[in-house]
Amino acid sequence: MKVRKFNVDRTKRGVIVTVKVEFEADIKINTPMHLDYVTGFTDLDNEKLQGKLPFEVLIINTSLLKEKHQAKKAAYELRTLLQDLDYKEAIELNNLLEVEQYLKKEFQDYISTPSKE
Repeated sequence: MKVRKFNVDRTKRGVIVTVKVEFEADIKINTPMHLDYVTGFTDLDNEKLQGKLPFEVLIINTSLLKEKHQAKKAAYELRTLLQDLDYKEAIELNNLLEVEQYLKKEFQDYISTPSKE
C-alpha cells in the first residue's frame, strides 16, 4: 500500500483529512465498512468501501471535523481502515505469490533464463 496523498485542510467550516492510497494488487472489502467519520471521496469510492467493487486505488476523506473529540474518533477510524486495507493487500499479494511460485515450479523446464553473452 502506498499513500499517494495525505492532506489535512482547514476550511471556514471545519477540518477535512483526504487520503489517496494505491495498492499493488486488486483488493476487495469482504465486509462493508460502517464508517461514521470517513467516507469515499466519490460515489465510486463509496461503492468500494461497501464491498461492491474491487480496487487498486481508493480516495477517502473525513467529514468536516470541528471538535477535538470528533478528530480523535475520525483518526481512529481512518487508522483502522488503513490498517485493514494494508492487511487485505498483504493477503492478496501472498495469494498471487503462491500462484506464481506454483506455476514457475510446474513449468520450470519451459521458463527461459537470461543468456550470459
